[in-house]
Amino acid sequence: KQLEGKIKDSVRRLRKINCHLEVFEPETIQYGPLLGRGGEGVVHQCIVEYKGLPLQCAVKSVLCNNEESIQLALEELEILCMARDPIADHVLQVYGVSAVPTKEDPSLGHLAIITEAGLKNSLQFFQEENHCLKLKIRLLCDLASAIHYVHQRKIMHRDIKPENVLITHVSYRGRTPDKIQFKIMDFGMG
Repeated sequence: KQLEGKIKDSVRRLRKINCHLEVFEPETIQYGPLLGRGGEGVVHQCIVEYKGLPLQCAVKSVLCNNEESIQLALEELEILCMARDPIADHVLQVYGVSAVPTKEDPSLGHLAIITEAGLKNSLQFFQEENHCLKLKIRLLCDLASAIHYVHQRKIMHRDIKPENVLITHVSYRGRTPDKIQFKIMDFGMG
């Protein structure tokens, strides 16, 4: 119940700045394979039901359910929502949140943040094979532009690194990657 109250407060704050955040029921989240681990939790591939349709996503489960960890996660979620640009869309989209009850303490539970899923982070992408310099430079220029936009919104990421740049789409010319789309993620230090 405490967590649900904190989620409602975040949803209200975001609504004031025209950001919509869906609150998902925990039973609508179908967990898939583990995608990664971080200091505060784990990320799984998942499917959620949204307006009657299945939506492929990623879910970050904030396993530290103490007051400070939950507050930091909700602040990061709000920063992600505020940093989004509707035209040059280079910040990870947050679809919603959920308060998932735990066996240890069903009254508190843990926070689940549902976001868009990607293919892999940029470090993994560029380590897989030797991509052309033109593609790397294009990514860096687009990334610099995205960071500039975020800075104009008075938000500093403070942890830009290849692991926090999520590749979401790759266009090919023949067998060679020609263009990549990405999203900046992990605003936990923002």
